[in-house]
Amino acid sequence: MERNITSPRFLIIISFAAVYLIWGGTYILNYWSLSTFPPMFLAGSRFAVAGLVMLPFFTRRMRVVSSKQLLNAVLMGLLMLSLGTGSVVYALQFVDTGLTALTVAFEPAIVVLLMWWILGNPPTMKTMAGVILGIVGMTVLVTQKEIITDETTLFGFSLVLIALVSWAVGSIYISKLDMPASKGLSAAIQMLGAGLVLIVFSLAIREDIPQVWLNYDLRAIISWSVLVVFGSIIAYSAFNFLLLHTSPDKVATTTYVNPVIAMILGWSLNNEQVSAQSLIAALVLLTGVFFINTNKHGIKKT
Repeated sequence: MERNITSPRFLIIISFAAVYLIWGGTYILNYWSLSTFPPMFLAGSRFAVAGLVMLPFFTRRMRVVSSKQLLNAVLMGLLMLSLGTGSVVYALQFVDTGLTALTVAFEPAIVVLLMWWILGNPPTMKTMAGVILGIVGMTVLVTQKEIITDETTLFGFSLVLIALVSWAVGSIYISKLDMPASKGLSAAIQMLGAGLVLIVFSLAIREDIPQVWLNYDLRAIISWSVLVVFGSIIAYSAFNFLLLHTSPDKVATTTYVNPVIAMILGWSLNNEQVSAQSLIAALVLLTGVFFINTNKHGIKKT
């Protein structure tokens, strides 16, 4: 039986695979890029270039985009990319890639709690059990001696938590706002708007942008290029598609696979140490995410 590659179900599966696998590798790619790129300019240039590359493919559809839709797309870009991803990239200067990804695994719990608080959608008992496990796992993670006694690491963790809340709010509201009908166009506008804001912020705080050309590092440039093509254009487009076709708590479970990939890559390619307490925290956190992910009431009927 021939598989219909344009069917919503097949596209959902492919989109989940893209976001799970590609975004798991973006942590170490961002870390390698930081050897040449200042953090805000790194995130901003990555998104601005990706948005500019995508936008020409949707010029005809721009004519039917209202000013309200344009504003909403830019707002979502600011929430999830400027504030969200920008904070994580900045945090990678202070926190290992694996620990950063593991902290991001707490996002599904935040999404569930915000959906309960903002939308009045109480979680099921199974989902609530996953949230509690997430809280326990996060507590185990951040109470490690080498973390709580290091102010710079704590600062990095605080930036990641800000990103989680920003991502969660954006994930909840994006399907409720009047957005451009074209998912690709919506993603392009989000990335371009967010990228320009981050570049302006980079200039405002006087990041050393000339070092990108003066201290040329081939691995950093290649990592940046992979982030643009795969991490931004492909994975973020898939992420937007999923937010419009599945529930936000389901999409947040991309963090179920991402930390595992990030920790393996950080350990094998970046000589990052993985403590026993971090492994316990990972097991508890990801078990909680599994409980949320297997909640049968999370998929929207489309």
